[in-house]
Amino acid sequence: MRTFFLYLACLMLAACASAQTQYTLFDLGESDVARVDAGGIGVGHVQNQAALLTATEPPHRLGFLPQGTRSEARAADQGRVVGVSGTGQYSSITHAFVWKDGSMADQGTLGAPDLYSSLNGISGTLGVGTCETRLAFVACVFDLASGGVQALPTLGGPEGRGMALNTKGAMVGVAQTGTGLWHATLWQAGAHIDMTPGATESLAMDINESGLVVGTQDRQGFLWTKGGGLQVLSPFPGDGVSQLEAVNAAGVAVGSSRGEPKEPPAPMRAIRVLAGSTTPEDLNTLTTLPAGWHLQRASGISAAGVIGGLGTVNGTEHAWLLIPR
Repeated sequence: MRTFFLYLACLMLAACASAQTQYTLFDLGESDVARVDAGGIGVGHVQNQAALLTATEPPHRLGFLPQGTRSEARAADQGRVVGVSGTGQYSSITHAFVWKDGSMADQGTLGAPDLYSSLNGISGTLGVGTCETRLAFVACVFDLASGGVQALPTLGGPEGRGMALNTKGAMVGVAQTGTGLWHATLWQAGAHIDMTPGATESLAMDINESGLVVGTQDRQGFLWTKGGGLQVLSPFPGDGVSQLEAVNAAGVAVGSSRGEPKEPPAPMRAIRVLAGSTTPEDLNTLTTLPAGWHLQRASGISAAGVIGGLGTVNGTEHAWLLIPR
């Protein structure tokens, strides 16, 4: 009987070990990852310069627009990287850029060259981001082939922000309603949809090829589809605030969860939500972490499940990649 229980204990320990080692951690140093592209490369910045980040090579820095001293990469597709860079005298203006084959190109604005523009997502020849008019900041779509840019409609208010798009041209972000509330918004085929009409505040962060949208509504992460509507994450035990930032083609979403803000601030944990589920998993428990490490936030996931994000090493912020085993 004693032998049987020892055997059972070994099986349980093995199961626990396998649950804790689904990923291998790669330390990307003092940098930041905004997204992970389809090939598993981190897209972000290092020391205020846009960069591509991999597990095996030093950061590939992408440079700046003319006279710029700061830049951030925010998404990538088929060898092209988009983001924002300072430009103009003293790097005082911020413009959207596309980088390809070692060259960074300014994508312009909705009007005068001193206005703000950003690119936050790219798919094929389209990009989505945020542009300044003289009156407001609005979501905007860039035609990367022709160089054109146009504003996307709001939900009745003055402002909006574009965050991501898929290969079918569906774009997501946030727009103001006529009453001034910020609501998660889908733009597709000339129409726009308020995805959370009953919310106080919401934001859509990403959309995959099947139209699954992830984001946050009233301090809780959500998943949304046209057919199934809104699904809010089940709270992580002990936590009260969550958000989902990215989703891959398989429907696996990543983000973060934390307790209610208090003094000192409640700790944040990077989370994963498997396809078809609304239950978050703590990525810290799915990875064998070196001493001093804590994964705080997951911001991107590739088609093959490579996850990127931000964490701390003995209190110092480092970016990371998790490679599936």
